[in-house]
Amino acid sequence: ANGVGKSTLAKIIAHAISPDSGSMHLGATIELGYFPQDTSNLICENLKLYEWLMSEKFKDLDEIRKCLGRMLFSGSDQEKMATSLSG
Repeated sequence: ANGVGKSTLAKIIAHAISPDSGSMHLGATIELGYFPQDTSNLICENLKLYEWLMSEKFKDLDEIRKCLGRMLFSGSDQEKMATSLSG
């Protein structure tokens, strides 16, 4: 359903925003991952897709290419500029 706060809840859990009231606690063994809906401000325009990923905490090129392949990015897609990809 639209407008019920799903994205807001995800942002609160990811500590991307603070709740208006109350508090939230994660279990000690929880490892949180969050991928924001709008990534336009995160993507470097002058980098290829795999180069952009290498600029983050992922450094192993072979592992990056394998992961991109599992997400159905072909070898030629991986060579495209990150900003040229839609979605």
